[in-house]
Amino acid sequence: MPIDRALTLRNAEKLIRQGKLDAGIAEYLRIVEDSPGDWNAKNTLGDLYARAGQTEKAIEQFTEIADNLSEEGSSAKAGAIFKKILKLKPDHERALLQVAEILANQKLYADARTHLNTLIELRKAKGDARGALHARVRLGSLDPEDYDARLESARARVEMGDKAGAVHDLKEIAAELAADKGRQAQAIDVLREAATLNPEDEEVKEQLFDIYLAGGELLRAREYATSVDQFRSVASAFEASLKNEVALAFFLPLVVYMADAVGTQTETVLVRRLAYGEVSLWEQLARELAIGASIGTTVAVVAGGGLWLWNGHPALAIVVGASLGVTAVVATIMASLLPMGQARLGADPALASGPVATVVQDILSVGIYLMIATVLLPM
Repeated sequence: MPIDRALTLRNAEKLIRQGKLDAGIAEYLRIVEDSPGDWNAKNTLGDLYARAGQTEKAIEQFTEIADNLSEEGSSAKAGAIFKKILKLKPDHERALLQVAEILANQKLYADARTHLNTLIELRKAKGDARGALHARVRLGSLDPEDYDARLESARARVEMGDKAGAVHDLKEIAAELAADKGRQAQAIDVLREAATLNPEDEEVKEQLFDIYLAGGELLRAREYATSVDQFRSVASAFEASLKNEVALAFFLPLVVYMADAVGTQTETVLVRRLAYGEVSLWEQLARELAIGASIGTTVAVVAGGGLWLWNGHPALAIVVGASLGVTAVVATIMASLLPMGQARLGADPALASGPVATVVQDILSVGIYLMIATVLLPM
């Protein structure tokens, strides 16, 4: 049976003024039961419950009001109601979470973090480790620009056993950091962290490859290249770096011919010694390594110093000098290993001292020259 709302309301207010809270609550309950959508009446009822010390009943009323306001899109008003709940019960987890969400939507990230950190500590105190991790994940997703917090969120996922989710988040973070030219190093660190979680993730490898290639770190890019096209891109980048330095191209024949000359001399002497009897591999390597190091050091100092004095370009002089020194040492080693390998297999060692040795030494000397140039010139 419908009630006389105005009369009931007047009666309730009179009872409350007389200090008869329980009777006033009973009247407001009649109003609420008659009009379930009267949120003002429910709010007053919640306040009366709070005054009467009936905290749980007050929270029940306030929660219903806040949920309705949220559904209607009145998030600010809903936040105010949830805060009333927190005044009654500061450790109310749902209210803490909802207030944090509302504050985050309003871009009040500092206040949102405060509420979520309170929630995390509460859950830890209760021994709810997984619940605390969930809150840490939400904490990291508050502010899209707070990359440190987002990284912590991804690590919380790992602790929860959600490695796939963590890798997904890390890839997103890395992509955003990579788009900012000044944060390439951070993007690389994030991707490496993702790679440790899932070494087989092709997207992580591809992102690392793209960042290293774009940054001119060709050796690093080559480490993460997996397809023919990627290897071609690295080769093209090496070629471009060589073309960009005409002087490097000018001295490439010198490095190659130096390696060939040292290697040919070593092969000639070694083949002659093999013809006269057995040669100890380790003795030969030690002997040629010492000779190669001596020749390489001498050539590196003379050529590098001369080039520096000639064109006043110290970086180029260091690259050419270092390349001559290293290729001289490598050439002596290869010129020893190839003929002796043939001899051990019962073949004529002279077969390894012709075109085969020359091709191997040429490939190695060019590779060494390009790698040294790529590493040292940017420095």
